[in-house]
Amino acid sequence: MNYLLNLNASHLFTRFFLILPPILTVLASVFYTGSKVLFIIYGLLASVMVFSLYKKRNGYFSLFFLSFLILGCWLKVILHFLFYINFIEPTGQFNYSPSKWNAALLILIAAFATLLACFWLSTLFTKKIRLPSQSFKSSSYLLPLLILSFASAAALLFFNYYFSILKIGTEPLIKLPSPLYMIIAFMVAWGNAILISALAFWLIKDGKLKPCWMFYLLSLLGALTSISMCSRVQIILYTAVPFILYFYKVSPFDRRFTKNEWIKMVFIAAALFLATLLFVFTERYHNFLHAQLKEPGAKPAQTIPNKIRPSYIKIKYVGRVKQTFWTHSLYQFNKLIVNRWIGLEGVLAVSSATNQLGMNLFRTALFENPARGNDAIYQKMSNSSYQKYKNFVFMTIPGPIAFFYYSGSLLMVALGLALLYFTGYFLEHLANIFLRNEGVNAAIGVALAYLFVQLNFPVTLAYFIIELVVFLGGLALLKFLLHRQLHPQRLTQPIGNFQS
Repeated sequence: MNYLLNLNASHLFTRFFLILPPILTVLASVFYTGSKVLFIIYGLLASVMVFSLYKKRNGYFSLFFLSFLILGCWLKVILHFLFYINFIEPTGQFNYSPSKWNAALLILIAAFATLLACFWLSTLFTKKIRLPSQSFKSSSYLLPLLILSFASAAALLFFNYYFSILKIGTEPLIKLPSPLYMIIAFMVAWGNAILISALAFWLIKDGKLKPCWMFYLLSLLGALTSISMCSRVQIILYTAVPFILYFYKVSPFDRRFTKNEWIKMVFIAAALFLATLLFVFTERYHNFLHAQLKEPGAKPAQTIPNKIRPSYIKIKYVGRVKQTFWTHSLYQFNKLIVNRWIGLEGVLAVSSATNQLGMNLFRTALFENPARGNDAIYQKMSNSSYQKYKNFVFMTIPGPIAFFYYSGSLLMVALGLALLYFTGYFLEHLANIFLRNEGVNAAIGVALAYLFVQLNFPVTLAYFIIELVVFLGGLALLKFLLHRQLHPQRLTQPIGNFQS
């Protein structure tokens, strides 16, 4: 009886969740100052994307990539018009006029329509390359290897924290050879998570580790990584991996956890998350107190030469607005959960800089050196107020939709997003072919989705993809060696088969 009640409650919640986007779209359209038709079309596309993600399981990258863009683009628009919540990131020449909003929505409509088409097109490939499930018999070396890997990851994260090799907004305190720096940065950000996910999943699949340990390990690793990188988002992304395995009903995560197991998993994840937030906030506050300007007294405009000039919009000060408890709570929720996702502000800024756009700008941005920092293209175009500090670099990010609209062409937006989508989609399936490990698939999916959404300098993204492919090759070799240790007489068996 209780099971039926829980099932009915789950169905009711799902239906409510699915009808919420169109309802919010209609409500927000009342306050939209531009074309209501464009706004409704945009909202309907977002609603269809949500329904598609629920209806069709099409890999982890697809789920996270589309979800991040829905949060960073559509939900920000809804909250802005329904609750008058302003944007945290700068928006350049955007003046909030109806014509500017319509121009931005046209770009977003083209982007969402493209992603929706890519999603359903990729489902055809998913059917063709679907692989049969495997039984697993893990090596006796696997558990010690997991323990050693976690200890090594913790040591590397401490090293990174101390020397700021990859710490948000902080320049490295020691100089390392470029190849070594790239390896450390990759392992700190995502390599550790992918490795731990792979080893833990193999052990869980063989019954030598309880599924709840995937939650514990990745929550703890996410907390350590967030502290090491001074980034609040890593713990959210890492913890999302085991939870999505459960909600996708991936074996052996398709079992029903006991009430005590759920309490432990949720409590540990929540406690680590809150502790991480507090630590990162304190760390950033302490570091920023000691930050020194490279050019004391210099205004942002004095440090921005060349063709792209910042633009300033005069905004009349109307006094401090009193907020109710619920309004303040919604603002804080939006700041923590919604505003961290990249998307809308970049589109608003780039779509307003019509006199600067074109293929020349796009080609320049395509090969732009990340070392430009505060002098980079988007920092000027968005009228970023971040100043130059010694040992600290703070930047705002355009995101993939805005980046491809540097060209001034909706066709380039569509082609660029399609390229990103299928790159992430096929990389995830490449990992699945060689490793057949859902933990790895989920970790790669969330990593690629997050990095694609954070697109600013394509060069760094290209490096990450190369490192990821090499790392997957290393994991495939590890799987082969473990299989060889289990079955020394079957050396000719394909690397994709890790069966008992």
